[in-house]
Amino acid sequence: MTRTLLIALLGLMTACSADSDIDIRNAHETLMTLHDESMARHSQLKKIKKQLKKLDQPDQHRELRTLVVKADKDMWDWMHNWKDPDADLSKEEKLAYYDQWQKKMEIVDKQIIDALDMAKKELQ
Repeated sequence: MTRTLLIALLGLMTACSADSDIDIRNAHETLMTLHDESMARHSQLKKIKKQLKKLDQPDQHRELRTLVVKADKDMWDWMHNWKDPDADLSKEEKLAYYDQWQKKMEIVDKQIIDALDMAKKELQ
């Protein structure tokens, strides 16, 4: 009986740990999916940046240039500062960490989208 109870407890602990791992893995995958989507847009942004550099008049499209440069810089900053959370953090701390970085990526992604939208209007 004691042995059966011990096996049942171990199974329950393993299941809870697996659920915790799934939540953390899902948070990581959600963040990385947004990052990958943003990177695809960032590639478009780099093309716009090159296109703006080729224009004869440096003052032309000043607001667009500012948006493009800021979005590009913020994306690079995000990538250089990102790292996986420390392994010794609790599940709640890891989820909060991923949430914090998700929000940062959402801001950067919006900047990129806004710059691309403005570029479509101004450069075509």
